[in-house]
Amino acid sequence: MTTEHPNVPVSRPRSAILPNADERLQSKAAPRSAESLGNLKGLGPLTRVSTSFGDMHAQALRERDMVRTRSGGFVKIERVDRIVLDEEFLRYHPEALPIRIRAGAFGRNLPAQDVLLAPFQAISSRQAISGRSVARAADALGRPSVMRVPETIITYTLIRCTRPVSVLCEGLWIDV
Repeated sequence: MTTEHPNVPVSRPRSAILPNADERLQSKAAPRSAESLGNLKGLGPLTRVSTSFGDMHAQALRERDMVRTRSGGFVKIERVDRIVLDEEFLRYHPEALPIRIRAGAFGRNLPAQDVLLAPFQAISSRQAISGRSVARAADALGRPSVMRVPETIITYTLIRCTRPVSVLCEGLWIDV
């Protein structure tokens, strides 16, 4: 039995995606529906984003970096948020596991390299994808070369730009 002291921090599972998620994790009745994670968006750490100085891993993006937009221009990143989901959170919410879209899964060189996305990350509706349409990463599950990745910890990067745009990630246009 542990006792909490006022000056000693207690380690608990953390989630930055849902209000009161920490309290729900303490309960065996934690919600497990996909709707409870409907706002889980973001890019996997090694997903490359086209910027004004070349392709950069999502984990290296910073505020004020310029990202390539669908119009061909660049727009400034105003804010970068990182959401870390730990092993305990992922155990209660396996639907939060990242979606890997392998190179070529949506057509020739689309994407050019593997892309790792949060399940509800939007893929531009104007993206030319072979087969049925895909509005978000989870919609692609069941297609060849698209699968959930069993991770024990994942960090998603969310970028907010000066306006809503689609950014280029390995040939895929991703809405941010």
